[in-house]
Amino acid sequence: IIGRLLYGFSSGAFGLLVPAYTSETAEQSIKGALGSLQQLIVTLGVLFVGVVGKYVEWRLMTGIFLFIPVLMAVWMVFMPESPVFLVTKGRMDQAKRSLLFLRGPEFDADSELTEIKNNVQASKEIGSIGLQTLMTTNHYLVPALISMMLMFLQQFSGINAVLANAIQLFEV
Repeated sequence: IIGRLLYGFSSGAFGLLVPAYTSETAEQSIKGALGSLQQLIVTLGVLFVGVVGKYVEWRLMTGIFLFIPVLMAVWMVFMPESPVFLVTKGRMDQAKRSLLFLRGPEFDADSELTEIKNNVQASKEIGSIGLQTLMTTNHYLVPALISMMLMFLQQFSGINAVLANAIQLFEV
């Protein structure tokens, strides 16, 4: 039960943090493609675990799959903070270094940095939308309800039970 709780929390964090970091670090031309790849990679990971789980004892499988998040954690230590985050904090020199790290030393970071500054400024002018506005304004409420309903239907379709017991289901 503790393992399932930890898995749930880490999956929730992954589901929020990865798209945010990806959208703040990716080039404009590939941002949409990278954002849509996340669910594909998650699905391929579930398939990979199922295939390996069919042939490998669970203790060995746990050790094998522990390597992947450890590798990612070590790798992320060397990744820069997102340029958008750095611009919102007023750290322009670090934002430029971050862009150069992500795009390469020959990249003209100044033009993209100006675009990020303009976007951050526009976001500040618009401000954030509070829960009350989200729940009382139709053009916010309808998309929010649709996305929540899709998530509800996905989670309550039983897919997690099927995935958790896939090997036993296919053995029968």
